Amino acid sequence: MLHIYHTVETTPASRTEETGEFEPGSWVSLINPTADEIREVSSRLSIPGGYLRAALDEEERPRTESEDGVTLIVIDIPVPYPEQTILYTTMPLGIIVAPDTIVTVCLRENAIIEDFMNGRVKSFYTFDPKHRMN
Repeated sequence: MLHIYHTVETTPASRTEETGEFEPGSWVSLINPTADEIREVSSRLSIPGGYLRAALDEEERPRTESEDGVTLIVIDIPVPYPEQTILYTTMPLGIIVAPDTIVTVCLRENAIIEDFMNGRVKSFYTFDPKHRMN
């Protein structure tokens, strides 16, 4: 699932809205993306496909990597695990920082990304507010 967001500056507070448009200063969120979505994001944003696929491997270890001005950060995030006796497990979340775009990639929907999508994270911008892009 591919979603594209952009911060809209308003008074008294900015908000993040889904635009569906690849534009500088956007946040692209990929949840369990298809091969076509990975190809499209890779092509449009010049991000290595391996970076976009890294977090889709449940066994991926946390790490960072940089290539051609694009940085990959893979972290493990907690997720509820109701099927078992343990309460939580972890899964990889990929955060890719490109020159004009932030991309997040995860296998499943999760509370962390949903908080950003729903505007619950204060002072979140899809671009550097010191260097406005609109």
